Amino acid sequence: MFTQKLLAFSLIGVVVADSNNNTFSGIYVDGEATDADGVNMLQLLDVSARQTVSTSEVEYQTLLSLYRGDWDGLTEGPTWQAWWTQNSYGPAITAFPFLQSTAWHAWQQSMAWWFNSIGDGTKTGRNANVPAPDGCLCDAALPCGPAGDCTYYKQGDGNVPRHDWTFEETLSALVMQAEQLLISRNVTGIHHFLPLFMRTSEMLENRRDPATSYKTFLTGPSSNLLAPSFGGAEEGSGFGGWAYLTGVSVTYTAALSRMYECAMLVGNTSIAAIIQARKTMTLDGLELLLSPTKDYFVRSRDPSGVLHGVLNQSKYGYFEVSPNTDAVALRVVDDEMAEKIMAKIDSLDAEIRPNVFLLPNSDAGGGVGYDDMLCGTGKTCGGIFEYGVWVNGGVWTTVEARAILAYFRTNRQSRAAKSMAQMLNLFVSSWRMDAPLKDFGKSVYEDLDINLTIDAFGPATALLRGLFEYLYTAASLTIIPHVPDNIASMTQKFGVRWGSYRLFLSTAGNASLGIKSVTVNGVPVTSFNKTTITLSYQDMPSPSPRAREATDSDVLTASDTVTVNIIFNSNSQPFPVKRQPSLEGVPSSSPTVWLKAEDLKGIQPGDNVTAWSNPGYPTVSDSKCVYSNRPPTFTGTAVRFDGEGSCLGGNASLGEDMTVFAVIVDLGSPASYSPVLNSHGADKGLDVNPTMCSSGWPTGPDACNSTNARVISIDYSGSSDDGSWINISHKLVVAAVNYKQGFANSEVSGCAQSDIAVPSSGVSPTIYIGSRGDPPSYNRYFKGDLYELLVYNRSLTDEEMEQTRSYLFLKYNTSNISCNKPAPDLECETLAANGLTGDELGNLTTFITKLTTANLSDTLPYNMAEDAIAYNNGGHLRCAQLSNGTLPALRSVGANTASVTLLFQTAKQIFTGMANLLHRYDSTSQDPIAQEIVKIWNSTQS
Repeated sequence: MFTQKLLAFSLIGVVVADSNNNTFSGIYVDGEATDADGVNMLQLLDVSARQTVSTSEVEYQTLLSLYRGDWDGLTEGPTWQAWWTQNSYGPAITAFPFLQSTAWHAWQQSMAWWFNSIGDGTKTGRNANVPAPDGCLCDAALPCGPAGDCTYYKQGDGNVPRHDWTFEETLSALVMQAEQLLISRNVTGIHHFLPLFMRTSEMLENRRDPATSYKTFLTGPSSNLLAPSFGGAEEGSGFGGWAYLTGVSVTYTAALSRMYECAMLVGNTSIAAIIQARKTMTLDGLELLLSPTKDYFVRSRDPSGVLHGVLNQSKYGYFEVSPNTDAVALRVVDDEMAEKIMAKIDSLDAEIRPNVFLLPNSDAGGGVGYDDMLCGTGKTCGGIFEYGVWVNGGVWTTVEARAILAYFRTNRQSRAAKSMAQMLNLFVSSWRMDAPLKDFGKSVYEDLDINLTIDAFGPATALLRGLFEYLYTAASLTIIPHVPDNIASMTQKFGVRWGSYRLFLSTAGNASLGIKSVTVNGVPVTSFNKTTITLSYQDMPSPSPRAREATDSDVLTASDTVTVNIIFNSNSQPFPVKRQPSLEGVPSSSPTVWLKAEDLKGIQPGDNVTAWSNPGYPTVSDSKCVYSNRPPTFTGTAVRFDGEGSCLGGNASLGEDMTVFAVIVDLGSPASYSPVLNSHGADKGLDVNPTMCSSGWPTGPDACNSTNARVISIDYSGSSDDGSWINISHKLVVAAVNYKQGFANSEVSGCAQSDIAVPSSGVSPTIYIGSRGDPPSYNRYFKGDLYELLVYNRSLTDEEMEQTRSYLFLKYNTSNISCNKPAPDLECETLAANGLTGDELGNLTTFITKLTTANLSDTLPYNMAEDAIAYNNGGHLRCAQLSNGTLPALRSVGANTASVTLLFQTAKQIFTGMANLLHRYDSTSQDPIAQEIVKIWNSTQS
């Protein structure tokens, strides 16, 4: 799964995966695996943490690039200027344990917009035709205060006047807000939000239907999460009636579970009892929403008894994903039912996961997707309602995030890894983190230079949370490890939030064999069984006063570090012995030519090399060359060709298919097609090109001058290959070319270069090293050092290429090279104008220094100041690393420019948000720490 190396750069570290030793050392995750898939999982976890935790990441997009300083909160994305409930649902409940201070604060602020505009029976918001009921939240909101004029109480696409209120989205907001309160153990926040939660609960309680003994709820069109796909119950010849929507019952149960824990945390047992009774009744009602086979939930049930979302039914015969995966992910159903649901999804396979990601629904038949939307079927509705585009069969990574939790809960870790890998390969690496994903999950919704939405972080954040689940209650934190058995050990180098603490977890052993021991700060604990660890908050180490105070503070961010070490039982068989590449690791079918500089005996540095041999292989000598018999010289470690005529030749019959490996340092080869090796007569071989010799990349009038970069190219008579982008000049590299069945491809240190068609050339009896055998006027001579040359009279297989490559990498320690093409046309200083000014940087630096001196480095303004500088530095670093090829270039100049600009703009937004926060401190806060911070900031203004 890995080649010889994996390199990824950020401001704060280098990621290295060693496939030979199955070890991984990342920025946020270290570990040892038993196979390549285990290494891959460790890498995916590290990338996920880099996207979720880091504020100095430059290779991938991060959460804080969604921050708006004038709002002091987050947006759905640059083209979606509000904060949506269902879009943020999956990322929120999976990211919260890992968020750093600025992101935690911004998310907290953004969710507050929903509750600030909670319905009260008088507000219509932006798109409702009548006032929203008391307790109604929204599809989306902006920071416009209590007036409610910046809130969407109804989903805004389609026939909005016929839409019901956003019931399931409202309930998802309760889940998110209550989850954040439980994680932080913010007592003040719970006292504020619990009455609001109960108002929303009362709104839903008013929809209980006496016809089902009040166990289910009647809601209408577009009351689901992925609205407006829900059309409601059959009504006349169409839809639009109220029905029992499974998602409402599932999400309400999840909300009630967290509301109960919040009530218990603040000691409100009377409210807790009411909540528990409502949860029990709601759970009883889920029995009415099971499929006839009792192994999954239907989407909805009409009061008439008609079921929607029953596989193979003549009408409405689709499978609905989110109520099923959410019931598993949020632990609404027990383990037995969870397994039944996930097994059903597995049985649908490509029908529900055509491109790795889960669709929201399978097809009811005939390619329509849903056949019960308010507007009709996917085909009759058309446009965005067609199957595979939007809410009907398009991929939503907010849904995928919750599905990943379900995968982990039911020990389908490989499914979770596949989902994150697909996201990384198709959208994260290319900075196209859009939502939804069209074409059943294969393409972005908006064709922009780069894309960014909150939904798209879902797979990364869910991979982190699913690994240990982290179940928060009023009294405890339950950790349920789902570490795959092919990870022998791992360490998380990022903290997990829990009240006053940040937990740093490490594991060793086989998780499937059960937990053997657990220590907290090195002290053994006994509150675990085979699968589960339960940490009691009151039994944790006594928190520091500052960390205790921070749980209820809007200013302090202090926390205490706690280490949690989990040891699993181990297999009796030892882990596989670490593999070491062999120095004799060339393919068993020997090369036709094999020359090694270390075989040159009896000559001194500076001596001519008139003949070069390796026992058992053909000898090459200067006497075999045409036009010139000038020999190369010996450097002591390599054979040096002067680029002015030095050459070695020999007899070696090479056919149409052949493979060449050479370990070289180019020292300025003078002309296009300067051969390291040429199969004379066939004119095929491995060449070096100055990058401006002819029409190659980049082109220019100053062809072949001494300052040009040198690249590897594929030779044949009339070759159009001028090489690719990796500059090999004055670098020790392993270069190769492989001719196979009319095609040839080249590589440099494992990085693919060119791939071209090659005409038939017949068999050549002669080879030249350092020369093409052309007249001297062509000047086609290699200038550089040759350490080792292997020539095969056949095309090597992929496995043999890797075997030979690994042998040479190990022997010459030369695998550390970037495979990325430099991004041209980036004006780094111009782009930096989008970021912080010199004065702003200076003020922030002074501010940080003074806060540190005043023992205020554990405050939100300090964290925001650091983050602003980090993103500004990240803009400079990304631009530089794109320009020099350290980072892979994106698909266009516009995309590269936009990616750098985004980092600078994020720095500016955080700076603006921090300045506005300090202004609020100055004008409204009575907190003495906040007032002291304001004074320090004012003293830094230049």
